Amino acid sequence: PNCVAYDGILDNSPYTIGLLKVLEEPNIDIVTYFNRVSSYVYQLTNQEQNPWFSCSALTGDFYLTKYRKYSIIAICRLYIF
Repeated sequence: PNCVAYDGILDNSPYTIGLLKVLEEPNIDIVTYFNRVSSYVYQLTNQEQNPWFSCSALTGDFYLTKYRKYSIIAICRLYIF
């Protein structure tokens, strides 16, 4: 909190890269998802950025990609078309 995120030198920020990378992992709940994104960003930025994640109590499990591995393009097409 209270820090500016590192934008990186690629087309996407380290956080966006982490979001997209972890999204392809099947069968992980939302809390695990964001914890993995944070770990990935921490590694990618050589321990310079440690994303902060806070979550209020959820009443059940929530999955972004539950059944099998999808590519980001397939997910986008699923919702766009």
